[in-house]
Amino acid sequence: MSMYDVHCHLDYSSLVNRLGNICNSSVKGVLSSGIELSSWEKNIALAKKYPFNVSLGLHPFFVKDKYPEVDMLRGYLEQEHVVAVGEIGLDYYNEYAESKDLQQEIFAEQLLLANQLGLPVIIHCRKAYDDLYRILKQFDLPALVFHCFGGSEQYMQKLLEFNSFFTFGFPITNENNKKHKRLIKLVPQARLLLETDSPFLKPRGKWESTEEYSDPRDIKVVYESAAKILDIEMSDLKDQVERNVKTIWKDFRELSS
Repeated sequence: MSMYDVHCHLDYSSLVNRLGNICNSSVKGVLSSGIELSSWEKNIALAKKYPFNVSLGLHPFFVKDKYPEVDMLRGYLEQEHVVAVGEIGLDYYNEYAESKDLQQEIFAEQLLLANQLGLPVIIHCRKAYDDLYRILKQFDLPALVFHCFGGSEQYMQKLLEFNSFFTFGFPITNENNKKHKRLIKLVPQARLLLETDSPFLKPRGKWESTEEYSDPRDIKVVYESAAKILDIEMSDLKDQVERNVKTIWKDFRELSS
């Protein structure tokens, strides 16, 4: 069964040597996210060799100074196979809160670029939804994709006004993760997407291993859990996610193409 992984990081060394096998698997389409300058360059180079899609942006984890890379971002976004800006956003968790003013400034600069280029945006947000919502209201963007959404039901409803889509990954495979199981039930199915965030997150069974990384082929575990939680047939879920992907990206590259 063909499936889409709309958020992963294929440029990481743990995954690069698997790309050939990933392209020959049941995964139909992949979106790989570059999160800093060196990552942008790697993703673009790999996308010339393998048929996956790329998103590029400066992740809030790397916002420590007024990065000159943001001024360089437009040139990277205009290259072939780049289909979104991201992942970008705000993160006020622990030490990252120290840079929140600069995070907001750089987030807004990248949203402006997305607006000018007509690109969807992949959003990372943690403990910052008030500021995120305030900033997003200033822009008119084609679509927003909330990576590994963990906000409240109230914020989900507010964010839907921005043509937002919400992705879920391995956390829904955890039997004890009641929050994400509740949230995925609340997302309109026409706004639902699935992801692995590989190699950073892992499915159950790989969590105990520090050496065994996840990759987009593990998206099957996410689809199986989502179908069970939503009480729908796997084929119907696959069709719905594909429709949602094609709603955002009409020319989304497929691994079999």
